[in-house]
Amino acid sequence: MFTRVLLLSILSQLFSVAYSQEDPYQAASLTASQAAKIASKTQSFKSFLTLPNLKELTPEVAKELAKAKGELSLPALTSLSTESAAEFAHHEGSLILANLASLSAETAAALAPQKGLLSLRVNNPSPETLQGLARHTGVMVLEGFTTLSDEQAAALSNCQCRLNLKNVTTLSATQASALAKIPFDLDLPELVKLDLDAQNNFALHTKPLTVANLTQLNSPNFATKLAATSHRIDLYYVTTMSNECLQALVKSPEQLVLGLTSISPDQAAILVEHQGSLVLDRVTELPPAAIELLIKRTGKLSLGALTTLNDARLARAIAASKPSFIRLNQLKQLDDEVARELISAKCSLLLNGLTNLSDETAAVLGEHQGNLSLQQVSNISEKAAHSLAKHSRMLRLGKTEQFSQVSLDILQQNPEVHFVDSSR
Repeated sequence: MFTRVLLLSILSQLFSVAYSQEDPYQAASLTASQAAKIASKTQSFKSFLTLPNLKELTPEVAKELAKAKGELSLPALTSLSTESAAEFAHHEGSLILANLASLSAETAAALAPQKGLLSLRVNNPSPETLQGLARHTGVMVLEGFTTLSDEQAAALSNCQCRLNLKNVTTLSATQASALAKIPFDLDLPELVKLDLDAQNNFALHTKPLTVANLTQLNSPNFATKLAATSHRIDLYYVTTMSNECLQALVKSPEQLVLGLTSISPDQAAILVEHQGSLVLDRVTELPPAAIELLIKRTGKLSLGALTTLNDARLARAIAASKPSFIRLNQLKQLDDEVARELISAKCSLLLNGLTNLSDETAAVLGEHQGNLSLQQVSNISEKAAHSLAKHSRMLRLGKTEQFSQVSLDILQQNPEVHFVDSSR
């Protein structure tokens, strides 16, 4: 038995070596001629080239790989010499080096002229390294650190391109002041915490800024900055904010995503002034006074977390904005009058929280001219099944066991009806 296992192990290793020799795309190292051949086959800017096992890189190989167009990813490469970086500086496209253990200031400066997107994962780069990278003029994504020192932030303040600090979660007022000097877009997708002083300092940044994971918005000045420069404002994790901040945000004509969990009449009076798309997908219920105001809006309105929707006028406001889909998966009940307003949108309608369906509501939904999802509905009547079977677009239902055999036979006559446990 031991001999057999040993033999299989040896054969496996031999096969692995042979495979890597036959397939340079899987090799740990390449010759310049192999790299040239690979690059010659990757000459479209829409192409993707990943060499998942390449760990050794000579300047000669880097020179040939740099001739590839499109995206070049070397996820196993842990070190980069200054000479190889200088060759990669001629690459046109996206260069992704996601596993570098370190990067010297000299190597960073040599790499900076690379044309296109430069994505690097480097553990705690020095200020000198960041200063070298700041000369890049394409788009730069930096990973591998969750915080910045004041010196690192100062080094990045001279950045000459759009910058994404992908893993940074918190910034001080001093660091915010430095980064605000960058005259290009700034993406901080994992930033959670900014105190009031830091927010006020970021208000001086003049280009679009994304902070989709921010949990607090305290500064009206920062809110004004976001409204003035952002193509889309995403504050899904900010659950409360002052009326002053809200008044600043609604001046933006762009999509506004808010994480408010409740809306007061005063806030609704402010939100009605917003002319763009408004997403309130964490609001579970609306007081009547707020509904009276929100139905006056003319822009798109999304209320995906509502647990009750009994006002047909609010349903009309949701549908009238011509959304690509309506998601109301938290609703437990739906009357036919509200359903009538919702189906007027003629878009995909997701009602996966409904468990019961009256004959009247089923009759309305059967007329819907968009895709329909009712994955929790069960035990419908024969009349309701006949109504749903008339649906002309895709109808997604739950498990077949949720329905009587009579209802199943009726529903399955329509080839557009699908069940989650059926291959059809």
